[in-house]
Order: sequence, then structure tokens, then C-alpha cells
Amino acid sequence: GTVATMTLTRSSTGTDVTLHEHGQPVGRDFVVTMESASGSWWQAGSYHTSGTNVRAQLTCAVAPSEISRVWIRDSSGATVLRGYVH
Repeated sequence: GTVATMTLTRSSTGTDVTLHEHGQPVGRDFVVTMESASGSWWQAGSYHTSGTNVRAQLTCAVAPSEISRVWIRDSSGATVLRGYVH
């Protein structure tokens, strides 16, 4: 029952990320990680669910064209969502 969309927008510092998520339990913390086309991973940020609909703003120093995958993990490290960037 969890659904998320992410918008990646080029910025002067890399990429602005807008995450819209619905369906995760309220009161939990999540970490967003990304992978580049070359296979490098980094943490793009985190968010806390304070309601059933979450909107989070993140920024990373990599251009959108370099991002190939996005993963969202809960505080125990379990992957709860993952997706490919097209």
C-alpha cells in the first residue's frame, strides 16, 4: 500500500528532489539513497512521516542525468521502496 513519486530537477548545485509518499506508518524515519550510472551510492537525505501523506525536499550535488536508481530504507536498514530513474 505504499506509493511514492520523485521529481528530479536540475539546479545550480546538482539536483533538487521532491518526494511525495503515501502509505508508510506515521512516526517513522526513512533514508533516501541514490546510485549513479557509474555505480556510486550516496545518501541524499532523510524524512520523518508525521502524517499519511509526506512531501520531502532533498538536494544532492549530482546532476539528474547521473542518477540511475533511488532506494528508500527504514531506520532498521530494510528497503521499503526502490525505483529506477528514466
